[in-house]
Amino acid sequence: MRKNFKISVLLATLVFILISINVLVMAKRNSIKILPPIKDVPFNKQLIVLFDDILDEIYVNNNNVYVIDYKNSKHPISISLGNDKKSIVISPAKAYEYGRTYTLFISKNIRYKNGKFTNVTIKRQFTISKDIESNELPFVESNEKLLTLFEECQKNYNYILNIKKDINYSSEKTVAENVDMKNSNVEYSKTNIQVEGVDEGDSVKTDGNYIYEVANNKVYIIKAFPAEDMCTESVLTYDRFNPNEIYVDGNYIAIIGTSFLDKPVIKDYEKGLMPPYYYNYSFIKALVYDITDRKNPKLQREYEIEGSFVSSRKIGNIVYLISNKYHYYDIKKDENITPLYKDTAIDSNFKNIEYDKIRYFPQFIKPCFLTISGIDIKNSKKPVQISSYIGAGEEIFATDKNLYVTVTHYLINYKNNQMVKESLTDSYYNTLIYKFGFNEGKTNFIAKASVPGSILNQFSMDEYNTFFRVATTSGLEWRNDDNISKTNIYVFDDRMNLKGKIEGIAPNERIYSVRFMGDKGYVVTFRTVDPLFVIDLKDPTNPKILGELKISGYSNYIHPYDENHIIGFGKETIEKEQKDENGNVIGTIALNMGMKMAVFDITDVKNPKAIYIEKIGDRGTDSEILYNHKALLFSKVKGIIAFPITVMDVEDESDITSYGKFSFQGAYIYDFSLSNGFKLKGKITHLSDEDFKDSRYYWYYSNKNINRILYIENKIYTISDSIIKAHNIADLKEINQIETK
Repeated sequence: MRKNFKISVLLATLVFILISINVLVMAKRNSIKILPPIKDVPFNKQLIVLFDDILDEIYVNNNNVYVIDYKNSKHPISISLGNDKKSIVISPAKAYEYGRTYTLFISKNIRYKNGKFTNVTIKRQFTISKDIESNELPFVESNEKLLTLFEECQKNYNYILNIKKDINYSSEKTVAENVDMKNSNVEYSKTNIQVEGVDEGDSVKTDGNYIYEVANNKVYIIKAFPAEDMCTESVLTYDRFNPNEIYVDGNYIAIIGTSFLDKPVIKDYEKGLMPPYYYNYSFIKALVYDITDRKNPKLQREYEIEGSFVSSRKIGNIVYLISNKYHYYDIKKDENITPLYKDTAIDSNFKNIEYDKIRYFPQFIKPCFLTISGIDIKNSKKPVQISSYIGAGEEIFATDKNLYVTVTHYLINYKNNQMVKESLTDSYYNTLIYKFGFNEGKTNFIAKASVPGSILNQFSMDEYNTFFRVATTSGLEWRNDDNISKTNIYVFDDRMNLKGKIEGIAPNERIYSVRFMGDKGYVVTFRTVDPLFVIDLKDPTNPKILGELKISGYSNYIHPYDENHIIGFGKETIEKEQKDENGNVIGTIALNMGMKMAVFDITDVKNPKAIYIEKIGDRGTDSEILYNHKALLFSKVKGIIAFPITVMDVEDESDITSYGKFSFQGAYIYDFSLSNGFKLKGKITHLSDEDFKDSRYYWYYSNKNINRILYIENKIYTISDSIIKAHNIADLKEINQIETK
């Protein structure tokens, strides 16, 4: 009896323990982790939630990750894993509403790659900021207000701007006059771009079956695949329109270029005064065609905006055009000088952007209109979304969510006819950075910032995990005091608040190239040697230099190969002594020589090293890739690197500092791998033997100069303004060619 009692007690104890363990496990599975709320976030805020191990992407979906709005409904979002696969990135598919609070939920059903559950539900509230644009950027509202703003600008900055209240103008303005590709499995190259998912316009595009080329003031649609059947399908010709770049999306092509209206004619002016400059009505024009039938493209819509072209990007169906309209001429009091535009989705008439649609930045006025236009190329009935500001743009950087526009602000201005330095900083100029958020074709201002110095190009900027990074050169190279040139790195949060910086890198040098890759940055500076700096950006509040390598020459463009290797394209240099009239050495200068490619191994970030170097030609050798990254063809899968180049070779090797004689123009094509380095596969030219004979010592522009190289399947195509050639990639044997004159 007593024995049975003990057994019963033991069983009861075991059951209790098992139930307790199960309750604890269930409690753990049902636990909720509430993260601190976030306030004052942008309307397009990207949320990133970090985990401690690699996640299984199958479980990272809308059932397990969702956002609840203030109406207790699910807000549309897009979800992806971060590059490290240990984080979930949540972006709004539709912009969040200003001033509203939302809640992010991540279910406990999320699993790691090893099969284990995360066992915790994550909850986080976030509140969208108020409409910064509406609250901080006033509208111009009227012509009188606009003239007042421009007059103030004239007082402070000595612009060639003269506002006359009684000049009479008279002007007469005349306006210048189905293949389904979605299921194509053809492998083909794409334009070399900076940010994945953000396309950049170029003079040549391919969709794997056709090549689209801008040349000779025309747009050619070429049937390119298979190469043996290559032929011209159609040619679009223009009058008073100069096409510059294109975008292709399925059965639609967008052509971007410049157009013109007649200049105003000045009838009279104040006696004794020199007449103001004639004003040229220059426009950025976008034409969108339906190319379902490649032999017969059909124009779907036209859009024109007055001004000069800054840049463009394509995200999804939307092409964004960024333009400036400057004013350096006399303005009549009742003259409407806001940008003219025409959108055939509305009507075919030109009209001015209304004053109450143009905003200005109170602390910074330039006699210029910065306009951002969003064009849906697949919906010809949707009006263009126009955002216009008094300001200017020089360089841009874009992600799929944000647009950053920069403009140089010189700190030297004129007051009372005296040159005055505006700031006591060591830089004579700052770079102003305006951040805008993309919102279904429209852009909304988010924040602005200012950094000392100037940026080099779009690669000087980057965004990673919502932090914006920028590299600048401040000071002047020829100075030898506190104002000497130096390199700086700045890191900002998503509200453009400064979070970290490094200043004073490489005194007496300036930036020649920059590339940000994840949590690292690579900066090349130069004066007489080429220092490559490796920057650690893992902690945005504490960026630091990890390593440095000095070699001769410099890189103008840095291309990523993988997380541990980068390729630099630039020039070799040599140092040459400078002597005074008595023959005394007073310094050295660096002379550019031929082109150079270098592969840098940054596996050991503290000791980067150049593992392969390839030199091409002598002094005078040049390539478009050194100033335009779109000229590069790079494929890690196929193991090829190709680019257009003009080669100059020195005949007298005893004087390598002299300019070389022209020897080649065309494409250099390399096999490349980390195990074998650069191996020249071959050269392709469009020049004939007669062309080479006629070139004599130098070679200038020719419509036979190769400017782009691309591949479709196992064929490589070289493109000039007059010829397209197709070759086998394996042996570069020519397959076919056509003329595009």
